[in-house]
Amino acid sequence: MSRESPAPEGVADQWDELVADADAMAERYRAEGWTALVVTTRDVAVLDGEPFGLDVLAPAEEYERLERLVETGAVDRTHAFRTDAEGVRLLVVVAEAPAAEEAVLVPAYLSLEDVATLRGRAEEEGAMYTHVRTLAADTRVTLQHDDPELFL
Repeated sequence: MSRESPAPEGVADQWDELVADADAMAERYRAEGWTALVVTTRDVAVLDGEPFGLDVLAPAEEYERLERLVETGAVDRTHAFRTDAEGVRLLVVVAEAPAAEEAVLVPAYLSLEDVATLRGRAEEEGAMYTHVRTLAADTRVTLQHDDPELFL
């Protein structure tokens, strides 16, 4: 599936590979009988205040699906897979709800400079956060990652 890259221009090819990897991961979940969604990331910002973490802009339909999954309390595992290219950290953030056999995969990115900015904060809190929202929403779905080293 072709998607316009929201990542910095210098890593557009790597972004395409990352999204293809996320799609392949989703297919593996589906092969095991799970429902899997790859979020169509529109933009990513780094939040270093309150809240902090990654702020991912997503389409409303995908946001609503993630929101329902998180509100039910079914998400009890998160993972992050990462690679670095041209001063950018590219990530696939995975939220799993094993009891519901659902997974949501969120492609994201941040500059390596932002990694340094977030590192101290994440170490203080003992967690990292991924916030997903729509352009029109005043709310966010927040995924807590208890192992910030997966990101940093």
